[in-house]
Amino acid sequence: MRTPGTTTPHLRMERLLSERICVALPAGHPLAAKAGIDLALLRDEAFVASPRTLGKGFHDQLIGLCQTAGFVPDIVQHGRQMQTLIALVAAGFGIALLPASLATETREDVVFRPLQVEAAEEVSRLELFMAWNETRTSAIRDRLIQAILQTRSLP
Repeated sequence: MRTPGTTTPHLRMERLLSERICVALPAGHPLAAKAGIDLALLRDEAFVASPRTLGKGFHDQLIGLCQTAGFVPDIVQHGRQMQTLIALVAAGFGIALLPASLATETREDVVFRPLQVEAAEEVSRLELFMAWNETRTSAIRDRLIQAILQTRSLP
């Protein structure tokens, strides 16, 4: 899960990874030729994003990031899944701020560029967590958590 934005009693969270934020642009966008995009250059763009109801923490983090660059994004369309947001970008509805791990996808109609922004790391990077109810016992869950943590610590 991404940062939930709220606390839940008995929810234990372990960070799995932290990644950069990238911007997804239609391939023909004027900024698509740049190697990296300064967030302030996106102030007049239409954005597509996940609805806040699907992830308060993730949504608020991206809005807050734009606010550090001096603007509130104009969200013109919502998509429930990251792949939907990429399809909306490809169709020309707007641009999207997304986890950099999605930039590994090869597409002819969308380009992914690193986002350049002066902001604290907790705002400028997206984190992925695993979460579980620590009051419930589960041997399978505990073995899965142990395996994930061991894999993460490998060189």
